[in-house]
Amino acid sequence: MAPPQLSPEEEEQECSRAFHLSYAAALPMVLKTAIELGLLEMLVEAGPTSVLSSEELAARLPTTNPAAADMVERILRLLAANAIVGCATDCGRRKYSAAPICKYLVQNDDGGTVANLVLLHQDQLDLCMAAYTVGGKERTEEEFKALAKDSGFHGFNALSVFAGTWVLEFIK
Repeated sequence: MAPPQLSPEEEEQECSRAFHLSYAAALPMVLKTAIELGLLEMLVEAGPTSVLSSEELAARLPTTNPAAADMVERILRLLAANAIVGCATDCGRRKYSAAPICKYLVQNDDGGTVANLVLLHQDQLDLCMAAYTVGGKERTEEEFKALAKDSGFHGFNALSVFAGTWVLEFIK
């Protein structure tokens, strides 16, 4: 059975949707990078009506990498495509602003932020453990200790909760 014929507009929408699916795993990682670099914080601090270019944001980062502005541009373009930051063009150059969601992704007055959950869920240790278990078996305490040490943790506590379910607390 052949797919139905689509109008050019529908065709473009479906193509765009396919591209969105192709980088579905990339968005959380790019968001984590933007949070760690402080890009969202810079946009929020600039104010609701301010727009900044990737060059302006890269200049505020502690780096000497000449490609930093291009890297920041790619990060912000993906975030803008997902309405996490705003994007406007000025004389052919993109300028970015904080979208309403950004207030939840930076530290608030109480010191809380959803960004901590983004960082937690995208942590290297968490991703490695979710991605594979060597030999298809459950990990041993020694393996958890090695994973914790390799990821920069000083130790961990394992608490049996219920029916073979464990909660692991990693200590920085």
